[in-house]
Amino acid sequence: MEFPWSKTEKKIARKAFDLAYDRKCQEIIEQIKRRKLSTGEDIWKLGSYIHKQQKEIDRLFDYRYSQLVLVFAILIKKKLLSLEDLAGLNDEKIDIINKTLEIASH
Repeated sequence: MEFPWSKTEKKIARKAFDLAYDRKCQEIIEQIKRRKLSTGEDIWKLGSYIHKQQKEIDRLFDYRYSQLVLVFAILIKKKLLSLEDLAGLNDEKIDIINKTLEIASH
């Protein structure tokens, strides 16, 4: 979906995107801290976990303006963002995010 993004919306989008990214990284850090590493196998499991998380981040965090509305809906669904974090985006974008969330919840 192509939407025009005002300069203000671009700033809001970047801030929200970075916030969600930081939250995801904090989740990963907390998961790693909870792990008890005591064997070589634990190290390889940790490496596998980190690799899986990196793939998810690469897939999820797509900062193309044509994708951002969908990305924001997914980030809200994953509880990495809230609609309040997107305050200032135009109503059309917020409506599409809400509709995407409604569809995803059914």
